[in-house]
Amino acid sequence: MATDPEDVAHPLNDPVFVIGRHRLPYAPLDRIFLNQPDLAGSLFLIRHGRQEMPRTVNREHFLDPPLDDVGRRQALAVAERMKRFDLQWIYCSDLQRARDTAQAVADATGVPIAGELPELREIDLYRDLAVAEDSITPSDGFRLGLISLFARTRRWGSFPYGESSEDFRARVEAAVEGILALTAGGNVAIVCHAGVISAYVAEILGVRADMVFNPAHCSITWLRYAPDARREIHSLNLVGHLIDDDLLTY
Repeated sequence: MATDPEDVAHPLNDPVFVIGRHRLPYAPLDRIFLNQPDLAGSLFLIRHGRQEMPRTVNREHFLDPPLDDVGRRQALAVAERMKRFDLQWIYCSDLQRARDTAQAVADATGVPIAGELPELREIDLYRDLAVAEDSITPSDGFRLGLISLFARTRRWGSFPYGESSEDFRARVEAAVEGILALTAGGNVAIVCHAGVISAYVAEILGVRADMVFNPAHCSITWLRYAPDARREIHSLNLVGHLIDDDLLTY
């Protein structure tokens, strides 16, 4: 007699997951995409709040500006949103706009910042310029040429004085994966930068472009991660907590 395929035990179908008093069967896609809470941990990539715009393109001013007034309000808004999640860990870039945003999340959730990592810094577009140089004044044509090239490639290698796409993506992936190895399936927030978030998502998707999307200030990009090194994208660029108070900026 033929065996009904529905009766055959299959690792994608057999267990159940529990929500409160309810025991619900896994659907096959739940396991593939790590949808249910007991299958994997959550990784929340949060962009910092809006920063003060530097008066010049001096490397030091460009690298580490503080939050502006809107950025501080955005930080409070995302901190309030993160209270809904059962966070166990918070990490951040060591640049002040990310540190201050992370501190707002830490204050709201009661979870201390576990580490401030230079490896989570934004792409350094002016790494190879002399630090002593007061300002950068490229010609208008040169600036427009860089913007046009980046718009076509979305690769940081379009900028001749900065960190390469390959170096940047390797740095970002190593930093994030190191954190996930330490947190061992818990729910972790990493407060960092638009380029960092997009580069990590690009690695997960396996695409060449470094900027696959533009995370809003204090947006949340939510991924799921499993001990077997699977990484799945849950949601990109969550901004609902910013819209009602007219705090959506990029």
